[in-house]
Amino acid sequence: MKQPNKNIKVSNSDVRFLTEIDELLKQIPAMKYKPMVGVYDLREILKVMKELPKLTFPIKSAGELIEKLGGSGKTFRIESIDVDPVRMIKYMPAYYFPIADMGNFLEKMAELIQQNRYKADLPKEMKNIQEQTSGALHFPIENRESLFAQLSTTGRSFTYQGRKVNLEQVIRHIPDNYFPIKTEKDFYARVTDLIVSRPLIVPHTS
Repeated sequence: MKQPNKNIKVSNSDVRFLTEIDELLKQIPAMKYKPMVGVYDLREILKVMKELPKLTFPIKSAGELIEKLGGSGKTFRIESIDVDPVRMIKYMPAYYFPIADMGNFLEKMAELIQQNRYKADLPKEMKNIQEQTSGALHFPIENRESLFAQLSTTGRSFTYQGRKVNLEQVIRHIPDNYFPIKTEKDFYARVTDLIVSRPLIVPHTS
């Protein structure tokens, strides 16, 4: 995969050169160029990609993509959810085809994710969360078990978007690399990240 010339400054708006992007792309077949895909979307795409068969390109139509994924009636188990690829592909406009290569496939999947991801009122939600967690946490927080223990012993009922939330399930979805959380500033930065990158595919929990 081609890297930028080290003597050329990388644009601050180029999402392709975050460290986590490199780690995530290692899980996908090699590409000549890094796709223009941000880290939030790539996390979601990988949930799907690791369950799909090996694809060959170009893919000229939606019908061809369905057949390369196993044909009508084929389902995939993604994050403990049965997913019908036909249902997914019907949201891909005709102009998405042909899909030239793997990088182009990732970029088009990322666009679909962005179109379908819930758009939160970030200032409102952050104010709500800050009001609910103020004074409840002590730092550093080493892991999700520690975070759950601190929040669950406050006796508070936590809400998000006006609805009571299952605190244990919410904390279970926090990525491991978010820990340790060293300061209150770090905590709210990670909460912001989670709201903005709200996943489309969430595993069922008992």
